[in-house]
Amino acid sequence: ILQEIKQQDDIIYLTIVPPARIVKHQNRKYYRVSLRRACVLVATDEDGNSTCYMSKMIDVSAGGVLIHKLESMFKNDFVTLEPEKYKYFNIVLFLDIDTVLKLSARYVRHEVDADSNKYAFEFMRMKQQDIDTISKYVTKEQVEQLKQQNKLQMA
Repeated sequence: ILQEIKQQDDIIYLTIVPPARIVKHQNRKYYRVSLRRACVLVATDEDGNSTCYMSKMIDVSAGGVLIHKLESMFKNDFVTLEPEKYKYFNIVLFLDIDTVLKLSARYVRHEVDADSNKYAFEFMRMKQQDIDTISKYVTKEQVEQLKQQNKLQMA
């Protein structure tokens, strides 16, 4: 954020203030950002039968995603995932209109709170290009969220 412009002799000085903070949660390998975006979870059992669920991301990093509000795509009903029934998981992330990623994932844990069931997945066998895409997206979103926070604090 540009704070001040000064000119001394033939030199122009710019004073900038970097964002207050970019948060790295829990000493993870990748930065994480909280957001509410749609995603699709595809769960496949040992026989190759797949079940698709619409969901919402709670947060995402290049290492994994936390999702909630699983909705059966064909029954229009919220469901509780039974991960032990499935052998493989794929997650389709809709980061923005031009960025859709399909990633293999490993089920990590299930959390229950008053709001909903939450499911954590770790991305597996990722291409460097996908890691870079998510990392850039997370950084961009964190900066945008900090800008919004600063606007609210100044109002």
